[in-house]
Amino acid sequence: MTVRSPEASVLSAENPSVKWTAKLLSMRGLHFLARRFGTRKLQQAAFNARFLSGEWNTGPRDVSQDLVEVILRHASGGKVALMGCGTGGLAEILDRSDCTSILGIDLSSVAVERAKMRGLTRAQFIMADFSSWGCTEQYDAIVFEESLYYLPLKKQVHVLTEHRLCLTRTGVFVITVSDAARYRIMLEMIRSRFYVLEDRDHGNSLHRLVVFR
Repeated sequence: MTVRSPEASVLSAENPSVKWTAKLLSMRGLHFLARRFGTRKLQQAAFNARFLSGEWNTGPRDVSQDLVEVILRHASGGKVALMGCGTGGLAEILDRSDCTSILGIDLSSVAVERAKMRGLTRAQFIMADFSSWGCTEQYDAIVFEESLYYLPLKKQVHVLTEHRLCLTRTGVFVITVSDAARYRIMLEMIRSRFYVLEDRDHGNSLHRLVVFR
């Protein structure tokens, strides 16, 4: 028998109020306004809507092998933090590697709930806003897989500057973007403010992967 947590029941896509809220906040324009200008609670609802709709429910098979190889090359045997971990597809792959531990952070309670259901042995998932996350230890890699650009540019700078203190001496940031032209300003900010180790196409000519510290 499957036991569902109270939170999972309340957030079920079959709950009529949740269903309509998810439908509204999944609309591109409303989703953008909610996550960019809304309160923290409204931002969380917007992200929850995407996961409840199934649009962002990804698993290990959806994860880029290129990204996995980059993370393992820079942090194998060490600690990895995933900022915007989603439902834990990347964490599941890293959990099978020789990484010491994996921390997944996501603002979406739905995503975190589903990530926890994977039952991973070395991964921990917490619901939090990574833009105000205060780390208590250092990591060999802090990964923003398609997540950093959800913050305004000024907050991106602040987050990277603060989280830099959470890296080990040889630790790195790893970011991916699905459209390099669209997020050109963010990429230029990184190149001008940080020491870049890798900066290249990622899967195709539109995608970009950057490793820096």
